[in-house]
Amino acid sequence: MRYFFTAVIAFLILSCSHFGKIDEERILNIGQEILNNPPPKGSSYNHPEIRIREGLSNKLIELTDNIKTYELKIKRGDLPKPYGDNKADCILEILTDYQDIGIRLKYQKKYNTYDVLGYITLED
Repeated sequence: MRYFFTAVIAFLILSCSHFGKIDEERILNIGQEILNNPPPKGSSYNHPEIRIREGLSNKLIELTDNIKTYELKIKRGDLPKPYGDNKADCILEILTDYQDIGIRLKYQKKYNTYDVLGYITLED
């Protein structure tokens, strides 16, 4: 019986380790791409790996017009309520000398893309 419980626990640990994996390098590359080539002002933008709606598009343009330096970070999970609802896989943080934002991302396995669930201005 002891071996049964050990096997069940080992199975759960291995199963959970693959659940919710995120490709950090890919997300960081997307962040670099959208900052180096911001979407057109006032419109949605369909990047091959992420769809950016008008509000985030305008925020990215504002950032790129005003920043000198930036850093990208990824945090697993979602923003705390009321901004998050535990649906995001991770937050792409864009930390700049002008203003910091966090973009909530959800991976869509079927399409191999990321959905933007929203973004927020981050506090220092």
